[in-house]
Amino acid sequence: MAEIQVDTAYEHHRWRHRVRYARPRPDLSVYDVPLILDEAEDRFAGYARSA
Repeated sequence: MAEIQVDTAYEHHRWRHRVRYARPRPDLSVYDVPLILDEAEDRFAGYARSA
């Protein structure tokens, strides 16, 4: 697991800035990170999702 820094600016169907790696987080699991997308606000609802 790693900590990242993200600017949430989104325009023209893409993120405005790159995601930046901050530091490793071996103390966290993927299950410790909450999901924050609400279906009504899902920006990727119109795109096909791969499993």
